[in-house]
Amino acid sequence: MNFMRNYWQYVTLTMLIGLGIYMLMSGNADLTFLQAFMVYNFMALLAHQCEEYIFPGGAGVVINRGTYKEVDNFRRYPGNTQSSLIVNYSAYIAYILGIFNPNWIWLGIGLMFFNLMQFPGHVIANNKALNSWYNAGMATTLVLFTPMSLYYFYYIVNQEMVSGWDWLFGLLAFIAMVALTVILPVQKLKNPESPYVWPEIQVQRFDRTMKWAGRKS
Repeated sequence: MNFMRNYWQYVTLTMLIGLGIYMLMSGNADLTFLQAFMVYNFMALLAHQCEEYIFPGGAGVVINRGTYKEVDNFRRYPGNTQSSLIVNYSAYIAYILGIFNPNWIWLGIGLMFFNLMQFPGHVIANNKALNSWYNAGMATTLVLFTPMSLYYFYYIVNQEMVSGWDWLFGLLAFIAMVALTVILPVQKLKNPESPYVWPEIQVQRFDRTMKWAGRKS
């Protein structure tokens, strides 16, 4: 369990590579358009997590210092390796459901809202809090999450696949995802004396990123 707490992101990288090979070899031919889109959407999430925790990495520190404004105890509070594992892996449930149920348009809408939620966090709030022009997770937010989500909205409207109820239930699904996969784990597991401290390598990755992405005061 301790291995997964500290190195789950490398399992995620393996999943991303495996899905990439599958889609390259036969996935696009085997799947419907929406189903393939949902696979790519899941891959975007995996790529986002790899950017956050592997290259350049350090997102745990970014979140604690940027999102939660914790300056002194940011290696373990409020987010820690235990809550991070649960937050990142619990999100897979909804994304995988979207792959197997691409015609659940309301779920697709909820997932796209979840994607777009990263924009104000990574592009605006974290950069403002850290006095930087980049933070881990921002590139995939701009290059993958945002254009893919906007295209999904365009596609379902253009193909007349969406109803008012879908928008409503999509919004409710988004709220539920945020509550269950983000807010609840962090708030339930936050502890100023948590033993699940971010490893030094994540702190080093954060520091390296801030050296070239930090704005000079």
